[in-house]
Amino acid sequence: MITNNIIKACLEGKPSAQKVLYAHFLGYLYGICRRFSIKEQEIKDLMQEIYIEIFSSLSKFDPDKGDIKYWIKSIAIHKILNYQRKKGLEWVDRASLPESTSYLPSVNEKYDAEYLLQLISFLPDGYRTVFNLSVVDGYSHKEIGQLLNISESSSRSQLSRAKKLLQEKLLSMKT
Repeated sequence: MITNNIIKACLEGKPSAQKVLYAHFLGYLYGICRRFSIKEQEIKDLMQEIYIEIFSSLSKFDPDKGDIKYWIKSIAIHKILNYQRKKGLEWVDRASLPESTSYLPSVNEKYDAEYLLQLISFLPDGYRTVFNLSVVDGYSHKEIGQLLNISESSSRSQLSRAKKLLQEKLLSMKT
């Protein structure tokens, strides 16, 4: 657990405390990057940028306003979204998606987390991003709109389409 003493030691520049904070959140941040379908070879660089931001902004963290885990998650999501913007996040219409599911792995009735993560990774960029922000991270459509510079209705539409596409893919795998 990350305590206020560890945060204070990080702010004082103590490497041992920074290592504790780094190690504590490494898997968590890696999982967030994977959910947004960041390529494996790019995760290392992105994680480095995330940690640089965390350590350079740590003085802004206020433990009275919330848990450091959620503060760090917010930094990671903003960094990931900026990274995706630089790479050209694609917003697509459902009509432009291929109908074939041949690129998806087959599974049994029981879906494990890795399979679902892989299935979500096949969503178009915009669908996947809105799905993750809404369903997994709990952002409202208003917040998503602000983060992605889209309207609330676009956020709702992207989420609806993402859910429908995921449902179709899951149902097609059962038959």
